[in-house]
Amino acid sequence: MLRQYCASLSPKKRLVSILILCSVFGIFSLYISFSAIYNINKTDRDQIKIEHINQLQLHVSDSIHKLNLKQYERN
Repeated sequence: MLRQYCASLSPKKRLVSILILCSVFGIFSLYISFSAIYNINKTDRDQIKIEHINQLQLHVSDSIHKLNLKQYERN
């Protein structure tokens, strides 16, 4: 369907439609790029707080089979 529509256009109309689409996509691409650069150093947003990882408390019966318990016990 699209191929038939584009085939029916004259070369001048085809060139105009390509230029319009390229300029629309180019302007949108520039907008996205500049808005991303502008938002990099915004100070009003919350910073991610990095915290230390807490040690996970495991129960011996949860992770070690009871038959192998003596092999893994600390002295």
